[in-house]
This record gives sequence, structure tokens and C-alpha cells, in this order.
Amino acid sequence: MIRASYDFEATGQRAQTDLVLRADGLPEKRIFFEFVGPAAPRHRPGAEFAILAALPMAMRLGQPIHASGTADASFLASIEELQEVWHRWRPDLFRPVPLSVDAEAKPARREGRRAIAAFSGGLDSIFALHAHRRKLLGRRSLDVEGAFLVQGFDLPLDAGERFDRARRSAAAILDHYEVPLTTVRTDWGRLSSPWGQTFMIGLAAIFHQFSDAFDQGVVAADMPYEGEILGWGNNSITNPMLGSLHFPIRSTGGGWSRSEKAGLLGMEPAVLANLRICTNSPTGENCGICEKCIRTKLNFLVNGIDDVPALGGPVTAEALGKVRITNGAQANLWREILEHGSWDRIPEIRGQIEAMIRAGVRPDAQPARRRPRVRLRLWWKYRRA
Repeated sequence: MIRASYDFEATGQRAQTDLVLRADGLPEKRIFFEFVGPAAPRHRPGAEFAILAALPMAMRLGQPIHASGTADASFLASIEELQEVWHRWRPDLFRPVPLSVDAEAKPARREGRRAIAAFSGGLDSIFALHAHRRKLLGRRSLDVEGAFLVQGFDLPLDAGERFDRARRSAAAILDHYEVPLTTVRTDWGRLSSPWGQTFMIGLAAIFHQFSDAFDQGVVAADMPYEGEILGWGNNSITNPMLGSLHFPIRSTGGGWSRSEKAGLLGMEPAVLANLRICTNSPTGENCGICEKCIRTKLNFLVNGIDDVPALGGPVTAEALGKVRITNGAQANLWREILEHGSWDRIPEIRGQIEAMIRAGVRPDAQPARRRPRVRLRLWWKYRRA
């Protein structure tokens, strides 16, 4: 069994949660969550976050979880369902495990619309914020009054300069939308395995620590509904299961493609100057030449937006010729660019993209399944973490 307990301290605009995981046959694990900013939690969180933080390790090892404290009964039921989904998708990686807490709270639906958003400064997260703040979602529009940027996920804990640049860019965009930024540092990522399937669970563990001050959480969809690939961590099936009646987690953006999002954001100068999408740059700036940077430039270009200062110079035929499509998700995103906007000005670039797709992988390719891992290898992995 994995037993989760935690301590919490808050002073002014700072807070820290220290989680201790004690698993049978493994050394004790200590995980921290450090919050700085106006939305930093003021009160000790419920046990929901602890269940989520331990869940990937528990499902990999097949060990039950018991968390100290109280958790919403609707949340526990939802996480039971979540486990069944992941077991069906990836039986080679995950097994459902029993969940227990010291006490279960009676489910109570919240009616408020005050929300906090996960914010990376990328195209998808900016659009999710934009859609709510500009009331593009009709009855689904929430009052997003806070946002948080995480260090310890795609931005490593030891990359201080890179994170500082990302924080400044995020703050500039959020100031434009009049939303304050809170930063979160955590080493939870060392227990997430594999990252592509479990990162949303870690993000939800952070969300639930804001549930005392906010009614709902907002996370950005990174694929349109028709482009989702089963088995990717951020998806419209499992994301809602990470919340509860008391604190729902809402996905935003699945009804738009990336090019459609770019078209709507192209009129926001602060976005064009501070957008951050590159994962290759060691400094935190966009490199402007990787597959994702070039693809994002084209998302704007097909909307007639040639100048995106944050992404550097325009797309050239030479740079495009060096791009390689390496997986099905990328192929879907490039195909979507072809289907959007007008190509009358740049027919030669369209021809190159068509050739890239023909030479690349199938657009509907699913991720390869790993062979089953033996229990000894899992035990050794988490012992070293």
C-alpha cells in the first residue's frame, strides 16, 4: 500500500505543501509544491491532490492508496473511473488500484464561476484564457481570475533563467487580460511515468490545491476533438474525471484547430510579442527553426498574419525543407494547416507541406504500445526516483 500524508504552511502570498509517500518495499518519497503569488493557497488542501500525486506510481506498481485527510466522494468515484480508462487504453502500463482516505465528504455541487487556469504561455493556453475572458464560449464562459505557471514540468527546476523568461512572457500576456499570475514549483515530475500519459494527473494535483479559493479549474485542450489520439494525457475523455462536483476541471479549446486559434489571437499584440511555444530552446526563447516553431508560424500565416515577433522571422523554403514529421499527432496538425485559410500568396509552401505529409507517418497513427514491464523494474525505478 502507498500511504500519503502531508503538511501545509502559508504566509502572505507564499504557500508550500510537503507530501510524503510511504510505499511497501520502497524508500520514503517526499514531494513539494511551492506557490508564490496572489492566488497562493491560504488553507490546507483536501486529500484529493495527494491521491492524484500518488496515482501514477500506484497504478504502475499495482499498490492501493490511502491518503490522510478528507476527500470528496464524487472525486474518488471519478478517479476509479479514470483508472479503468487508462487500464483499457494502456494495460501494459496501468492497473486500477483501490483508493481510501480518512474520511469521505458528501458530494456538494458548487454554483460559482470563479476559475483559475493552468497557463504555459503557449498558443493553446492563451486561447483558453482568451475564450473565457472575451466570452466566446456562451454559457460555458467562466470568470477566470487567476492563472498559474509551473516550474518542474516542461520547465525544469534547475533551469532558473529559462523559467524567469517564461514567467516574464506569461505575466505580460496575463497583464493584457488583467489576470494575475501565480507560480508553482514542484518536483512531482520525478514520480510521473510515463510523462505523456500522466502529466495531466500531476497538473490536476496542483489544481485541487486551489479549490478553496476558486470554484473551477480551466485547462487548455491541445488538440481539436477530431484530432485527439487515444492514450495521450490531455484529452476530452479523462480530463473531466480529474475534477469533482465540488471543484470541476474544464477543458477549453477542443472546438477550434490551432490555426483557428491563431486567427483569433492574431489581433492581440501582447500575444504576438510574448507567445512561448518552443521546447528546444535552452534560454526560454522560441528558437524559430524547430518543427513546432515553424508550424506555429504557419498557423498565423494562413490567417494572413505574417509578423509574429515572438517567433522570429518569416518561414523560408529552406527552413521548411529541414522539418520532419515524426508522429501521427504532428501529421494531423500539419494536415489541419493545409485545410485552413488561403494559400494564394504562398503556393510553394503549400506544396512543400504536402510533400512532408506524404513522406511522413500516417496522420491517424497511434502511439506504439510498450511491452509489459516486470514488477522488479518498476520497483527499481521508483526506488531511484
